Amino acid sequence: MNNSPLNPHEEQIVTQPRITESGPTMVSTSDLRRTSIWEGSHIFILIAFLGFIVVGTILLLLPISNNCTLGIANCSNNNFTPFRIAFLTATSAATVTGHTAVPTAEYWSSFGHLVIFAMMTIGGLGFMTAATFILIIIGQRSTLPQRLLMRDMGFDRMQGLKRLALNIIAVVMLFYVIGFLFIWVFTTNMQSTDTPGELWHSLFLSVSAFNNAGFTINAEGASLLAKSYGLMIVVTILIILGSFGWASMVDIFRHRHFNRLTLNTKMIIMANLALWAMGAVVFFALEYQNEQTIGGIHVVDQVFSSVFHTVSGRTAGFTTINFKESTDFTKILYSILMLIGGSPGSVAGGIKTTTIAVLAAAVISSLRGRSQAEMFGREIAHFQVMRALTVTILSLIIVLVVAPTLTFIHPELPFIDVMFDVFSAYATTGSSTGIVPYLDTFTTILFSLTMVLGRLVPLYLAFSLVTERTSYRFVRERVTLG
Repeated sequence: MNNSPLNPHEEQIVTQPRITESGPTMVSTSDLRRTSIWEGSHIFILIAFLGFIVVGTILLLLPISNNCTLGIANCSNNNFTPFRIAFLTATSAATVTGHTAVPTAEYWSSFGHLVIFAMMTIGGLGFMTAATFILIIIGQRSTLPQRLLMRDMGFDRMQGLKRLALNIIAVVMLFYVIGFLFIWVFTTNMQSTDTPGELWHSLFLSVSAFNNAGFTINAEGASLLAKSYGLMIVVTILIILGSFGWASMVDIFRHRHFNRLTLNTKMIIMANLALWAMGAVVFFALEYQNEQTIGGIHVVDQVFSSVFHTVSGRTAGFTTINFKESTDFTKILYSILMLIGGSPGSVAGGIKTTTIAVLAAAVISSLRGRSQAEMFGREIAHFQVMRALTVTILSLIIVLVVAPTLTFIHPELPFIDVMFDVFSAYATTGSSTGIVPYLDTFTTILFSLTMVLGRLVPLYLAFSLVTERTSYRFVRERVTLG
């Protein structure tokens, strides 16, 4: 028998003589504590993010940001932008969502476009990465929970976050430039001879596509993409790169062989392929005869449109059709796809592909009689399954509270359309059925806060759960299911 003293961080298993006398077995420790989401830099990130939105709102309120002097609609008497429009647009840009209450190209001036461009660029780089980078610049060190969180997202090496942030910014800027050049080449023959305008529109679209933001300042909007297969392919690739995740891209670049990839990257690849295939096939099957969407175009265009919308409609929000005219089943399917969103460490929102992959692995393993979730010959930790379940259920609760609330206040709006847009807002996607311009000030604020929640909730749950370790376990007892 080993009489060595117990490690205070190890769990003890205690057997009680009777179940009625069973209770928790406590292990005393002096340094065990639970990380709160309101401690350390977490509250700083929240305040900085909300402050970022407030600054953007103030700038967009100014007459210099809009074209109200030209006599367009939705303007106040003194040419200031109405608060609900400025707040919605600023929140949408900061969260790289793409929801708008007014036409972006027509309503906002060049200065307004510049404000939106700056906000979605910073938001696209990731407010968490940007906040960590700022903390390092002002002399604060990154905390252990932050480093553990980065590792949990797929970073194996505990390298300095400053170097990591600089690497991300450098590579993202490279993607911006490459995308800008290709977009400019494909659009140069479709737009006017205004070369400076073409360059600006191309750069704006490149940044918006990689950031999965859904904004465009071209007069034709996203419908311009339907005029060129090359342009549609470039934008699709940018969206995929932006929604794939930094860690996974680094893993693929280093190993270049599926069997050598980490479990995290394998799950992301398989989840994306499955979601893209399912979305494209279902979209084509449901909409190829719908004259209001893709029914009136050539079959090749229908295929391209189906693939493009299953990629963009899940994370970016660029659309060449009006989702209001799509079938109800299409709206329901894409609500689910939007809620799943992109991958961890990317610019995309949603509960993330790894979350749904972990839940799928848990279900499949349970059906096979396994006590642990397994995938690709690896066991997934039980606390990660619980975390995936927590993120999913909490996200569903939020959207299933907001959607009925909006419908109650605006009974004239179809519930299926409201639900679609709320899912899109929470997943920071931007696809819309067109209900946003009809919201009043209160519901616009509620809708905007849904975007903020969609950006913050998954991150805050990760922060609050990553270092949590219980110091005791209750006696296990079975319950009846089914």
